[in-house]
Amino acid sequence: MVIQKVIISVNDVGMRLLNWLKRHYQGMPFNQLQKWLRTGQIRLNGKRVKGNEVLLLGQELRLPSYVPVIRNDQLPLKKPLRPDLLTQIQDAIVYQNEQWIVLNKPQGLATQGGTGIKESVDQVMTTLFTPAPKLVHRLDKDTSGILLLAKTLEDARWLTQMFKEGIISKTYLALVVGVPQQNTGTINLPICKLPGKTGERMVVDFNEGLEAITHYRVLETKNNVSLLELKPETGRMHQLRLHCAELGTPILGDGKYGGKRAHLEGSRFTLHLHAAHIQFKDPTGKPWIFRTILPEHMIKSLKDFNFSWQEG
Repeated sequence: MVIQKVIISVNDVGMRLLNWLKRHYQGMPFNQLQKWLRTGQIRLNGKRVKGNEVLLLGQELRLPSYVPVIRNDQLPLKKPLRPDLLTQIQDAIVYQNEQWIVLNKPQGLATQGGTGIKESVDQVMTTLFTPAPKLVHRLDKDTSGILLLAKTLEDARWLTQMFKEGIISKTYLALVVGVPQQNTGTINLPICKLPGKTGERMVVDFNEGLEAITHYRVLETKNNVSLLELKPETGRMHQLRLHCAELGTPILGDGKYGGKRAHLEGSRFTLHLHAAHIQFKDPTGKPWIFRTILPEHMIKSLKDFNFSWQEG
């Protein structure tokens, strides 16, 4: 069988394979893409794939040759982004140098564009910077906080590798419903995507799940609501949301994993999860530490529940 090969570029790093296929085979029926995956006609670095793999820089994607793939420079141009969004993201830049950008991503903004996504961080950065910064990790759309972007290909490579190896230390803050039985602990539950057409929902699975480890600490408790410090040792999709729910304390506003229990009377339905702190060393060994302030909806909820905890 004649094949065509594509090398994953910086523009595609962090994207899930199935989303890449939808983007580059526009108009192709979804069941056809699934068939290619199922029959091994699509391979990543020579291996069979399922479609949920996260693309990494320099990987080789093997594709059927009888349907031409749409190159990045052939993709249709998108509508101009809202000026107020551009201003909001400019104001949300915590730090930047010649190597990277540290952004305090707003809640509700997707990290990466894709099917059905009208606005995203990567689209904004493509408008604000030339050349466009490269995504090296992701935050869920409903999670706010620190997001790192690389300005150069070299920095994108080493940052991506550091995230992959778990060398970069990340700390999240979450308001959860309930009180953990212990003030500190570790949640070690393997997770995987739930089979079927249920969207991106993760479940605990001791047979097929990937290792997922989260360390937690209770910072304060008021009125059956707790403020947790969360330190993920691994970086699985929706890991913190699922682990908090499995702990018996779903994140406030997280109806997807906490159901009705995650919504308290008078509270905001917005997810109360924030990437507050990140720490790493650059290639010279110099340590870098960045912190971001809580989003407005979390600050208001802390006040509503009479928490005395303060940032800093």
